[in-house]
Amino acid sequence: MDLPDNVHVLPQTIAVQALMDRLRNTFTESDQFRATALRLGRLVASSAVDEQPCEDGVIRTPVEETRGLRFTKSVALVPILRAGNALVDPFCELLPNPRVWHVGMSRDHETHRPSVYMNAIPKRDIGGMTCFILDPMCATGGSAVEAVRLLRERGAKSIVFAGIVGAPEGVAHFQEACPDVPVYLAVLDRCLNENAYILPGLGDFGDRYYNSF
Repeated sequence: MDLPDNVHVLPQTIAVQALMDRLRNTFTESDQFRATALRLGRLVASSAVDEQPCEDGVIRTPVEETRGLRFTKSVALVPILRAGNALVDPFCELLPNPRVWHVGMSRDHETHRPSVYMNAIPKRDIGGMTCFILDPMCATGGSAVEAVRLLRERGAKSIVFAGIVGAPEGVAHFQEACPDVPVYLAVLDRCLNENAYILPGLGDFGDRYYNSF
């Protein structure tokens, strides 16, 4: 798949591949799965945050003042429950005092379309903020498109999607619906199967992360 300019996949270094192998492995225990997801999440967060607008500022070290950078926009994190929570901490480590607005969606197993059951995006204009939609898996892209719609209802103009694994079909669908929203992923997998699961994938991210089998 030829990637559009605003779809960013991490360089497939040995470190990234090793972390992905651990996530994919069905024998990886939940505690190791969480730790590995955190490491990959930090890499994705770093890539996404690098593109955010900054300006020069002054910081004070213990011995003198020096020049530094500060973000010019307030930031909101919008994790899609429940798996999206896995990416909140990696972004919080890099961004100053972000707001966190949870969105809950379930997927119809026949139509594969999302249904919103929770929306914690505040009912006010958020047009001056950068909003990061967080979801480790972009399969059909439907949940991501729906999250963008919810944010734009509140006036959001600067939106970014960040995940770990994407399917070409889902990324293409998302880009067709939201061509102005950058996408950041750790890997782009091969395809979706007939049940809209990512192949080779890693199974149900939320179940494995929370050990809720």
